[in-house]
Amino acid sequence: MNEMQLSRFTEVPPGGFSFKHPISGAHFSFHVYAYLVSAVEAHCASNNYPPISEEEIQQQMCERMGPDIAKRFCVGDGVSVAGVNLGWRDIWHGTKVLASFISGGRKTVDKEEAEARAAICKPCSRNVNYVKPCGGDCPELEATVLAIVGGQTSVDSELGACSVCKCSIKAHVWVPIEHLKHGVTEEMMELFPPKCWKRDGIEALLAQNH
Repeated sequence: MNEMQLSRFTEVPPGGFSFKHPISGAHFSFHVYAYLVSAVEAHCASNNYPPISEEEIQQQMCERMGPDIAKRFCVGDGVSVAGVNLGWRDIWHGTKVLASFISGGRKTVDKEEAEARAAICKPCSRNVNYVKPCGGDCPELEATVLAIVGGQTSVDSELGACSVCKCSIKAHVWVPIEHLKHGVTEEMMELFPPKCWKRDGIEALLAQNH
């Protein structure tokens, strides 16, 4: 993945200068870039996390802005994906792809694997909130998730939607890789972040078939 960096620091991007820590999942947002850097440095130091460079902070910001906004605030040839303003219908359509492969008696993964996947998704920068006009999951989305999920993970309350594939994370952590790959395009594969279980699983499955 190519590097992307901020091109302007005096104008505040939509949502502010923000960063989601890849280990703790803590989210920081400021209207002054220097304040963001200081907060991330303090968080890493107080929790004995490895230091995070400004390049990493800017890379994540640019990735999460979405292509149109990134053109205005960033330089570089990397990839970006809009996530923070996803509507519930976006998530519903993405999740329906999973439901079509699971409905009809197909099995989900066991709880241990679902928990391991959820633990990776929880702090991920692609785990985003989405608009919930119903006050929660709307009936259509809730029904689709229930058609897939055989249970809940211990971090369900902290799982939103994947801004890459537009699936409910509560649902897709339960779906076997052989079904997940049908809803993932080559473009999406480039957008998944490092250490993503979904991308790694699909790549491993494709390697076995060659």
